[in-house]
Formats: sequence, C-alpha cells, structure tokens
Amino acid sequence: MGRAVTADFASRGAMEKRRLAGTLAIEPDTEVVAVMVRDHVTNVTGVLRVCHGVDGVVNTAEPIRTTGYSAYDQRLADEIKRTWKFSSFLVSGSPAPMCSPVTFVYSVPPAQT
Repeated sequence: MGRAVTADFASRGAMEKRRLAGTLAIEPDTEVVAVMVRDHVTNVTGVLRVCHGVDGVVNTAEPIRTTGYSAYDQRLADEIKRTWKFSSFLVSGSPAPMCSPVTFVYSVPPAQT
C-alpha cells in the first residue's frame, strides 16, 4: 500500500477544494461549552491532521494541536471521519491518498460568556 501524500505536498487549499461532504462548522457539545464558560475561555483553536484514501473516505483525523478540551478534540475527529468525503487526489494521473492539517476555531457565543 502506498503512503499518504504529506501535508507539505497537499496544501490546505488543495484538500479543501476537494471536500465533497462535511463541514468545518463542528461545534462542541453543550457540556464542553459549559466548561469553557466556567474556564472563562472565549475561543479555542485546534488543528487536526486529516487523511483520506484513494476512495476519498477519511481514514485518519488526529489532533496536531489540541483545543485544550479532549471531548471536543474527539468530537472533531469523530465527525470528520463520519461525514467528510473528498474527490480523488491525482498523482501522475492516478488516485492517491492525501493528508493535510485542518484548523478549527470555535468561539463561545456572547450570550453564554
């Protein structure tokens, strides 16, 4: 089996252009938001390394930079693997697996802070 194309090769823009399904708007559950409010946190940023196979199905979504809330990190990974799909990335005319970092930013709505 071939190796995944590295994030250096698959720029963030290249991967985003090929996303057919799924959204970047993945919110934490209400319990995590409540903890953020308790912690006086107004926004968090996390980065996940997302990889898909030649079929465009995501097979890996792992935190590179955590949001600081493990339940939210897990929700991001689970939702990406469950809902995201990509068109094939071609290398020399053949479908190839691809990986790229994806950044997520969540801001607690003002009414909750």
